[in-house]
Amino acid sequence: MALDLMDRLADECLNFIKTKNLKGFSSLQEINVDVMPAADVAVVFQYAPSTGPTRYFDRTSQQDLNVMIKVKNPMQIDAINAILDIFEHYEKLDTLASSNDSFEFVSAGIYTFPTLIDKTDKSNYIYAGMISVSVYIN
Repeated sequence: MALDLMDRLADECLNFIKTKNLKGFSSLQEINVDVMPAADVAVVFQYAPSTGPTRYFDRTSQQDLNVMIKVKNPMQIDAINAILDIFEHYEKLDTLASSNDSFEFVSAGIYTFPTLIDKTDKSNYIYAGMISVSVYIN
């Protein structure tokens, strides 16, 4: 069974952006997984290296997965504010449902604080940071 965690995290982020109407990101239609799109405004989720799982006798395991979140925006302050708001949202998140029962959400928290990683040729600012997501894998 494929782990649908990244898709659920992306869906949760898009819902948060739409609900909060994040300045500079309210027109965003999707959260990308793995690859930064050419668009001026984007949010991307990527798996980052993580430690191995804790395995249990019932064949389940608990995994702390590191997820890099990148935001891109031509307005630097909008990029900074958006990634900080997104990180705060995941810190407070207490539930996240799998659509195929591949995981059970435990918690999420900041692993590394966001920092500027690039300014593109088109003068778009890219900020990135990581969250750690703890899940039981079924």
